[in-house]
Amino acid sequence: MPAEEDLLEAFSSLKPNPKAKYNLLVSHVGVTADVQYRMGAFNELMVPYGALKSLEDFDYIALGHYHRNIKLSEKIYYSGSTERFSFREAGYAKGFMEIDLEAGKCDFIPINVREMVVFDPIKSEGLDKNEIEEKVEEQTRGR
Repeated sequence: MPAEEDLLEAFSSLKPNPKAKYNLLVSHVGVTADVQYRMGAFNELMVPYGALKSLEDFDYIALGHYHRNIKLSEKIYYSGSTERFSFREAGYAKGFMEIDLEAGKCDFIPINVREMVVFDPIKSEGLDKNEIEEKVEEQTRGR
């Protein structure tokens, strides 16, 4: 969508198919709520939480874009990403969602991914190369 107005218009026209056994909505958007679920990307499109809540006639709403697993409601989830893409995500669990619509279950399944650690800055003014390397080794020892 080129603009949020177009996206909101499209969202407002969505209706579940009454003939379908299950109705899923999949969208790659940020959400504006009490907390804003955004990544700060160029041309990032945001949808108000109320616009999503009005679509809860769908059996499940799968959201992408925000890289953290977040439950917005019983039927609306960000699955998160399966890998870390920025230092902001250093502490986030990574994984995917397992959805059983028959049983009404939505579970986050964590996976092992490479570790990302954010260390404290090293004040290197007045230190030589060896002293800086020693400080780095102190912080990273055991990792």
